Amino acid sequence: MVKAVAKNMPKPMFLILLISLGCGALITLGLAFVFRPVNSTWLTAQGSSPVVAGTAFHLKLQLAQAETGFLNVDIHGIGVGGEALGFLAAAVAQEIQAETLDYEFQIEVPTRDGLISIFPIIFISTGSDWQGRIKDVSMEPLDIVPARSLGAGSGARGRFSSLRPQLVWASTEKETAFSLPLRLVLAIIWLAVCTVFLVPSIALGQGLMDGGRKNLGMGFACLAAFVWAIFSPDAFFAALFRSNAVLGGWYFLRQGPQTLLSFFLVGTGTALGLGLFFINLRHDMLWNGFVLLGLLVFFFVSGLRLISYHGMDFILGMNLLGISLGWALQAAAALCALVGALFQLSTLKKSRG
Repeated sequence: MVKAVAKNMPKPMFLILLISLGCGALITLGLAFVFRPVNSTWLTAQGSSPVVAGTAFHLKLQLAQAETGFLNVDIHGIGVGGEALGFLAAAVAQEIQAETLDYEFQIEVPTRDGLISIFPIIFISTGSDWQGRIKDVSMEPLDIVPARSLGAGSGARGRFSSLRPQLVWASTEKETAFSLPLRLVLAIIWLAVCTVFLVPSIALGQGLMDGGRKNLGMGFACLAAFVWAIFSPDAFFAALFRSNAVLGGWYFLRQGPQTLLSFFLVGTGTALGLGLFFINLRHDMLWNGFVLLGLLVFFFVSGLRLISYHGMDFILGMNLLGISLGWALQAAAALCALVGALFQLSTLKKSRG
């Protein structure tokens, strides 16, 4: 079937398809490399469960071999919005003894509003501070269980389970003073692009509708982007799913599906965006390619927010002059679509002149 499609497809279009799919695959592999699991050969760890705020969290550590320095344990937090809460508490550092490989630590888990999980950071240092560290590793996040859900005399307390080392990515994309004005500007841009396609009488008469269904489809897609920019439902539904996951006790079980969905979305989005853009460019429909590319980037960024994979949230939340990378990408997408719409207007003016 693939051979038949390739045979019947024009060679330039087939090359565009292959290049687009290749770029999507490379980006997906790049993400898989960045977010690959972390292996720690110098240490194994076990943590007490469940973790309850206001009570002691116990850690059993075993070094693979004798080390020199002090063994330290800090705990950091993640909030209900997936954001990093930073340092929470530290255990008393223990000097590593040549004849001892096993160590135990106890840390009081603080009570803090919005705190849903902790993750231990274990490091060997020349002293008891982070600045003198020699090697370090972050452990997987652990859910905080409400004390009221345990019941009296719960037998779950005091169990120990192995902890896996991993990179801990926490969201940094927060509402700022620019967020609301930027959303309004984006909504106005998408409304303007929508107007070009759905209300041609405002611009140059009914000629804009010569494209028929394609223009109608583009117009309604831009209208959807306008509504999306105003109400930002991706943030609402991501918070809703997150809250249900926390209450249901399956918050961290969703990390695998989130990772796969995020990589799939980025890979297919890249392939689809490049393919549609260059196909439209080849058919002298540059304006169409710009609008389609803008729509794809806008909705794919929203899709990544909706999936709410911590690693991708971390990337989208990177700060660019006071604006997160996610909002910067969506602003660029809206401007790209606006350029396409203006290009179409100028083309029609010339054709009518």
